[in-house]
Amino acid sequence: MALLFVATVAFAVHHPRASKPLEAPSFNTFLCALDLLLPVASFGQEGAFNPAGRQQWFAAVLIAVGWVLATTIATGITRTRPGQGQS
Repeated sequence: MALLFVATVAFAVHHPRASKPLEAPSFNTFLCALDLLLPVASFGQEGAFNPAGRQQWFAAVLIAVGWVLATTIATGITRTRPGQGQS
């Protein structure tokens, strides 16, 4: 939740530019942050806007953290443990 808040504030301070300005949906800072953090869901913000410079690196970190969190949650749900099933 803290990372989602930080990302929302970061995108509110500086909006990334639209990939196709005439076709892009209106920019929503919360949905953009959520779109980057959730690897399986799409809210139409990630593909419509292109962060640049430091914001591009921040977006890449959000995507990586999102995948790590999703993998951790999936592993916790299935209760898969290393070495389980081996004799």
